[in-house]
Amino acid sequence: MTLRLRKLWILPVAVLGVCLMPATSRATLTIISKNGSPTTTLKITEPTGTTGEVFHAEEASLGIVVEITLDQEGEAGGTGQANIISTGTNFTEVGFSFVDPYLGTEAIEIDPGFDFANGTSFTVTGFDQFGIDHEATFTIKNGENRFTIESDAIQYITGVTISTAPDALIDSIKQIRIGDVVTAPVPEPSTVAMALTGFGVLGVAGLRRLRRRARVDA
Repeated sequence: MTLRLRKLWILPVAVLGVCLMPATSRATLTIISKNGSPTTTLKITEPTGTTGEVFHAEEASLGIVVEITLDQEGEAGGTGQANIISTGTNFTEVGFSFVDPYLGTEAIEIDPGFDFANGTSFTVTGFDQFGIDHEATFTIKNGENRFTIESDAIQYITGVTISTAPDALIDSIKQIRIGDVVTAPVPEPSTVAMALTGFGVLGVAGLRRLRRRARVDA
């Protein structure tokens, strides 16, 4: 009887183990300092000359909109691509995220411009749909500093942050390209909690039934 009772708890415990699985068991986003596979170029939606700390870039035919957040005021450029320039004080951090929280991409390529400082670096942080960050640091080159983040079959990219040291500031975002767009929402924490509660209730109910049978058999 003891063995049968224990078996009832295998399912809820297994589900709990999967939900609490450490992030290290998931694959890592690949961040490389070069051109990648993305081919869809996003364009700034705000008119040329618009200033502010929040901009939007889109590919209208696909309904994709990315929000770009700056830590200083920037200005929308007029190149037709995702072009933003500083208006005086350069940026130390620039963030990118999909306006639709249920969207992501399999790859993203960004070309930031820097107020060049020899030997300094910038850090790229990519975020996946689990909310896990993946980070890489690159030495700033006197020229193109384009980078690409690529995902795998398990993950997709939901956001990116570029940050720098105070002596090597970002002065522009020249281009943003993305790969295939993915729609695969992760269950909300409340949904996971309800599922675990349901499994717990089933386990308790099963225990009660077995205990009643045990009393009858006795």
